[in-house]
Amino acid sequence: MRTMPDDERPPICPACGVTMVPAALSAESEKAGEWVCLECEELEEPDGV
Repeated sequence: MRTMPDDERPPICPACGVTMVPAALSAESEKAGEWVCLECEELEEPDGV
């Protein structure tokens, strides 16, 4: 199995520990930043980013 260098891995959400995804995948149209946490978005919790 090939591993990705750390700088190429998506960040981990500091609030819930789930891997974050690119903001373009967010259901919300107004998201600041490059990454969002879909788990926190679904639960309507702040994702800490």
